[in-house]
Amino acid sequence: MLNTFRKVMLMSIGAVSLTKERAEQIVKELTDKGKVNTKEAKSFVQELIDKGENERKAIQKLVSEEVNRFFDEMGLVTKKDWEELNSRLSRIEQLLAQGDDSSPNNNV
Repeated sequence: MLNTFRKVMLMSIGAVSLTKERAEQIVKELTDKGKVNTKEAKSFVQELIDKGENERKAIQKLVSEEVNRFFDEMGLVTKKDWEELNSRLSRIEQLLAQGDDSSPNNNV
């Protein structure tokens, strides 16, 4: 499931990148033919780059939200959750070990 989300995200980012490259190519062609001036062309390309970046961020946010929702629905833990739980367990083990060292039954 996560692999599918990752593929969708990468495809979307790839589509945005292709759009930028294609836009630059089209603008260059129009500039070379004299149909638009260089300033307009640069402005247009920058606008497309900005829109592409916004779309990439929106897609990334959507995928992240969907993955988190999936984890919640399936009762799965995230890496962060696992690390926090592991850290808490380590602290408990240390406290228990300290308690065992000071126990009077240990000296018998």
